[in-house]
Amino acid sequence: MNVNELLFHLMRSNSRFNATITQRLRCGMGLNIDYCDIYDDDDRPQVYVSNLRKARKTHKCYECGNTINKGEKYEYVSSIYDGIPSNFKTCFLCYDAKNYVRSFVKCFRFSHGSLFDDIKYCIDFYHHESSELWWNTMRKLVLINRRTIARMKLLTSPR
Repeated sequence: MNVNELLFHLMRSNSRFNATITQRLRCGMGLNIDYCDIYDDDDRPQVYVSNLRKARKTHKCYECGNTINKGEKYEYVSSIYDGIPSNFKTCFLCYDAKNYVRSFVKCFRFSHGSLFDDIKYCIDFYHHESSELWWNTMRKLVLINRRTIARMKLLTSPR
């Protein structure tokens, strides 16, 4: 049994994952990364459309909860999952963190609302492949957390 088969069987036997395939990827940084998708093929949305927009009014980021101010870029996603339409707005910092991880792990997938947990799981899984992936992603997440903490201080400060 080779390493890929062993990894596949280990991930498949773990009840936390419903893995169907393990993909061997050649990523942009020259890394060979094995990644087992968390989702079954049946778990994918029927429709998933993502585009960048410039805010004409204030919005709230679905991932970090921070405000997307007028004039800022954000990602707008509209999807249909199990026949139910949904839309999500993601601030540019969260969008940038997601795309940075995806530049290393091409098949990185996440659930809206749990982006940070999915990113942390992914970078912990690959920290031995590239310290650059781990450090730079953590820097991006710290920046988002600082922005969130500053927002919380404003909301809780006495007026």
